[in-house]
Amino acid sequence: MRTRLSLVTALLVTSLAATGCTAQVSTAEPVTLSMYHVDGEADLEPAVDWFAERVKELSAGAITIEIERGCCGERVEVEEDLVAAVAGGEADLGWVGTRVFGDLGVAELAPLTAPLLLDSYRLQEAVIADDAATQALAAVDEVGVEGIALVPGALRRPLSNTKPLMTPADWEGLTVASFHSAQNADSFRALGAEPRAVTFAERNIGLFDGSIHVLENSLGMLDSEREQILPYTTVNLALWPRISAIIGSEQTVTQLGPDGLAVLRRAAGDVAQMSDELIKLDADALASACSDGARFAEASADQLAEFRSVFAPIYERLRDGAATSELYSAITALKESVESEPALSVPIECTGEAPVEPDANSDGNEGALNGRYQGVKHTIESLRANGFTPEDADGVAGTFTLVFEDGAFELIHDWHGGERFGCTGEYSIDGDRVTVDYDPGGDCGPGGELFNSGFTVTGDQVVFTDFKSAYESDLHIFTSAPFTRLD
Repeated sequence: MRTRLSLVTALLVTSLAATGCTAQVSTAEPVTLSMYHVDGEADLEPAVDWFAERVKELSAGAITIEIERGCCGERVEVEEDLVAAVAGGEADLGWVGTRVFGDLGVAELAPLTAPLLLDSYRLQEAVIADDAATQALAAVDEVGVEGIALVPGALRRPLSNTKPLMTPADWEGLTVASFHSAQNADSFRALGAEPRAVTFAERNIGLFDGSIHVLENSLGMLDSEREQILPYTTVNLALWPRISAIIGSEQTVTQLGPDGLAVLRRAAGDVAQMSDELIKLDADALASACSDGARFAEASADQLAEFRSVFAPIYERLRDGAATSELYSAITALKESVESEPALSVPIECTGEAPVEPDANSDGNEGALNGRYQGVKHTIESLRANGFTPEDADGVAGTFTLVFEDGAFELIHDWHGGERFGCTGEYSIDGDRVTVDYDPGGDCGPGGELFNSGFTVTGDQVVFTDFKSAYESDLHIFTSAPFTRLD
């Protein structure tokens, strides 16, 4: 925990009711609230940062949200563990998918992630603002946390490895990496697919080796080095949104008091009205993923109706359930009255068969790079001076070592914080270029190409040129100075 909240009762919020006005806050010292989030990458859910920034703005700097990403361990039940951590006072706040509460015995929020129900950002915005959603959120107190606000998230679509999934029959026999949720799993079983709740590492390994065929996730996830592994997406099959709840420990909520909670809720409400930003992020991710080989298809109206017919028993259960009927009815009513945003535009060149990436060529000269090479030490200060954000600089500061041995590769990162990270893989050489592929399960990402680059070995040093990687930061890490042979 960071700074405790004994002074939050001094908050004097006098102008929150005036649209666009900054809250007038008086405290003896600023307050910092820790907030847990399971994602390690900020880009996958930018609304978390939008919320933190808005809280700071509304409170004139008196309340700061410190986001602790990648929290709560590596279990499949990582979101359940987040809720338990907040309930136990380990963190002040948590940002967690509403899907988790059904598995914790709180059914009220289940309609928010029913299959093909909240299928647009405009509808998501309208539902979050509805009284039925606010009342449903209050039920999370049954698991020892306080519901503060609901916040929107990316629409999740099927990302698949062999073809776009256009009809229910296309899912038959496929294995789907599904986030831990009984309702989501029921939806996939209704389609004849096998849902598999896996850890992040198990997901990456399964996608890489082909034992997992489908990932239900956002276009942002697709545009994160997964275009070659999962090239196909049915772009208008919005399975459900990643709608989340901001929760707080009972102690935090009590100490914040009504005025402090008003700041958080106003900030969340402002984020909930940022549908245009989420729509743009999807459009940008589609264009970027297309350029890297992803291909998109659109299901017909009849095909979408076929999916909804398959999901009818789930709808009936939500409609008739004592805990879910009010929110389900509110969503279906809003669905009739709220106009969805225009469908994503898919350029013709982004349809059809995904291009096949040829295996890396090799001239059998992998031994030309054999050795253990260490780069210069990168400090936070030097990285910041070269344009890195504070968060990125902290993540990559330290020393990188590259090991090449007859086609086998290893990356070792001696992080400035004292820990060691890394991954293994393979490399091939074609003339004066090296292509490095890394295996999933390590610290580099989902598996695939790490980089390809020209190289020159002179004495005990290797210099990389014309360097290409999915990450902009790698260009500086690998090319700003030579790597020196250690043995």
